[in-house]
Amino acid sequence: MPVSPPLPDRPVACLEHVTMAQFDDSVRRGHPFVLKGIAADWPLVRQARRSDEAAADYLKSFDTGKPVPVWIGEPEIRGEFFYGDTPGKLRAFPYHIVSYPHARK
Repeated sequence: MPVSPPLPDRPVACLEHVTMAQFDDSVRRGHPFVLKGIAADWPLVRQARRSDEAAADYLKSFDTGKPVPVWIGEPEIRGEFFYGDTPGKLRAFPYHIVSYPHARK
């Protein structure tokens, strides 16, 4: 099973209030970076700042009554949903997909 790449041994850049040109430059360099505050104004984040219950209520407001797909993997995959160990070689998926009802109100 593949292992996630090791963390870099140099500090990861933390970018805040980034312009598109700065973002493009950072991507082209190929080094990891963190976009601090990128989701600060998202509605879910605003609700979560109020309370866990407010965040849950916000998510429940999108309940259409239709089931949603849920990917379930064994603990051994360590959250890595992928096709296989070798690029270009497809093997059995290490997870299965089931449908569950959306959030209950």
